Amino acid sequence: MTRKLFFEKHINNIKQNKICCANCGVDLIGYTDNIAHIIKKSSNKEIEFEDDCIIYLCGRFEGINCHSKN
Repeated sequence: MTRKLFFEKHINNIKQNKICCANCGVDLIGYTDNIAHIIKKSSNKEIEFEDDCIIYLCGRFEGINCHSKN
């Protein structure tokens, strides 16, 4: 899977299922910064496209930007 397809899949999931931020509960718009890896992907490349290794968080365009705080 490519990075583009991975993010497209999760953005579509956010939009279609009206997903909220896992931290503060705000409705997500569906941007790439709503998709946060729970394990640092820069030092763990094997988890980059693992669906079980992400959480949906609000980003800079909605809520309190939980993605940058976690």
